[in-house]
Amino acid sequence: NQDKLNVSKLRRRDIDSKSIKEAGEWKQKGNAQFSKKELEGAFESYSQVILHSPPNCEELAFGYANRSAALFHMNLFKEAAEDASRALDSSEYPKDKKFKIFTRRGQCRSAENRWKDAIADYQKAIENCNDSKEIPNIQKHLEKAKSMLTSSQLDELNSNVKEEPKRGKNLNSLLEQNKKVSNASSKLKLCYDENVGRHFVVGRDVEKGEALIVEEPFAAVLNRDLESKRCHHCFKSCIAFLPCNRCSYARFCSRKCIESSRWYHNLECQSVFFRKAPTLLILCLRILSRRSAESHFGNQYDDEDSDNGDVEGFRRGDSIPGTDEEGKWNAGFQSLNSLLSHINEFPILDLLDNVFCAVLSQRVLKDSFDDSLNLTQLIKHLCQMRTNVHAITEITDESSTTKPEESKRSNVTHYKQERIAEAIYVTSSLLNHSCTPNTILQFEGRQMIVKATEDILEGTEVSHCYGPHVGHMGVKQRQFMLKKQYFFDCNCPACRSKDDAEGFICPNGCGIKLKELNAWTEGTRFQCDRCRCLVNGDKLVEDEETSDVFYERGREFLEDQNNLEEALLWYNKCLTKREGIFTKHHPKLAKVHDSMGEIHSIQKDWKNAANHVQKSISIISHTFGEESPELGHEHAKVASIYYNNNDFVMSIEHAEKARNILSKHFSKDKHETLAEMEELRRHLLDFFEQTVGPYWST
Repeated sequence: NQDKLNVSKLRRRDIDSKSIKEAGEWKQKGNAQFSKKELEGAFESYSQVILHSPPNCEELAFGYANRSAALFHMNLFKEAAEDASRALDSSEYPKDKKFKIFTRRGQCRSAENRWKDAIADYQKAIENCNDSKEIPNIQKHLEKAKSMLTSSQLDELNSNVKEEPKRGKNLNSLLEQNKKVSNASSKLKLCYDENVGRHFVVGRDVEKGEALIVEEPFAAVLNRDLESKRCHHCFKSCIAFLPCNRCSYARFCSRKCIESSRWYHNLECQSVFFRKAPTLLILCLRILSRRSAESHFGNQYDDEDSDNGDVEGFRRGDSIPGTDEEGKWNAGFQSLNSLLSHINEFPILDLLDNVFCAVLSQRVLKDSFDDSLNLTQLIKHLCQMRTNVHAITEITDESSTTKPEESKRSNVTHYKQERIAEAIYVTSSLLNHSCTPNTILQFEGRQMIVKATEDILEGTEVSHCYGPHVGHMGVKQRQFMLKKQYFFDCNCPACRSKDDAEGFICPNGCGIKLKELNAWTEGTRFQCDRCRCLVNGDKLVEDEETSDVFYERGREFLEDQNNLEEALLWYNKCLTKREGIFTKHHPKLAKVHDSMGEIHSIQKDWKNAANHVQKSISIISHTFGEESPELGHEHAKVASIYYNNNDFVMSIEHAEKARNILSKHFSKDKHETLAEMEELRRHLLDFFEQTVGPYWST
């Protein structure tokens, strides 16, 4: 009985529902905060009004209008104008107050130098205003906006000529489509081998930076801790969001995203089960939801043929698994269903966990999926997720989470890769792993772009790194991680060579990496191939852990920002310890040099700051490669440091290197550092041309 009660609770579809009462309470709170000029608090409260208000009600209209006011005073003019438009579009907003919204939208557009739109808004404000005391003030705004236009623009305005809307960039134009493989470049060829399975090879030479795959996910799920910051469907950051018409948690950046999400969100909306379920389980259920939705629109799937995909390595004649009768990989459900599940290799506890999730889902959702929620199919998809799911990531500035006055003190910017969502990309899942890959992933919202990081010759396999990179960890750790997560032994060139940058160094000053002995006795031992000395492995591990403690102590003082000398003392201890036990290109040495460079930068000791970051560059170049984004960011750091030290020649040299590297991995409008390097380079070129002449570079 208790079991039935719990399942019954999970079937409930009445949580996070709309409530006029809650919306009214949030409105009162927001008004109180706005009157005290607590703008961020008011913005959050008005956002809750919008989330909790039922569709087409007065509370929702006032929520948009009030949030627009908060955003305007926060100098977020684009978002304020969007909310103002939503309030004006509502039939529930009082007509006698609409002139205020027109005026505010006009002010937003004036702030964005959109003078024609601002003039139109001010004119509408005057038309809708019944208060004679307010009209002179609006008239002042109108005259100022008109004064900013040239005579020709005024003539154009009076003739009601409309500007053509700007068209966005079509990312699919980045590649010539492959006729045999959906989402892939025509230069790629899908092959099959008994040893390595399906994989891509280059049919024609590929240039560095060229796009090889451009793909939308078959299904994707936003990470739950980002639901209050990003669009529920496209995952873009959205401030002035639109709500779901039924639940009070889903946020969308546009009507288009609301419509695009209906095939899965209508099932999940207000559901207790989907609010509690793990992310990967939701991803699998969205796969089945899409399959069900597409079958209603005429896409038929051959279930009998698809089930053969459960047999590892199944092939029909000479065709490649997952292709249709014409041999095409269409990246649809049939292709997805053919991805390996490795179900026979799963650890028993992990497999039981998947079985439990599948059984519970079937019991709770049996009325929602009709006959499409097949238990065996769901277990298979859950197992597939382990080796085929991709994390949608975004490069973010770590300093954005700190206080502005603290982040400005350092000229060394730290970037991190933030995990935004989990997704399944059917074509990209065919890429095999290499610890030294020849491609890199780039995301434009939900869209994944696979780009070449080097020139790839015809006949060469295209590879991607699943996570364990040669620059991040040693051979043993990489092999262990890949076997545990992906069930294979890596045989890439880096793993075959056994030549790690990461390792322990001979304590007698020989300068070479110690070799680990396969001893029968207890304890790990290392030996130097030159002086033949034996070193206790436990002592080396102990010294490494001590250096880690020193590093963390230094980080604590650095984050505190009040005792930088103490932080520098701990980092010096860490550096001395690490230089005594690690090889010269060990990544942990780069990390401490980077941190010491940050401290010297805060202290405006530019010479020492540049010295440490240059050492970090030498290590990162060796471990990650000459074209790696990690190296590009280091060049950007030292370019800023040299600029502050008035060493403009060194600054432009590193700005150029940073620009050349980062432009291969990121687009300028999506990456702040790349845009900064473009601006710094342009500024220095102008400076040199004015002071030295147009031929200064020779």
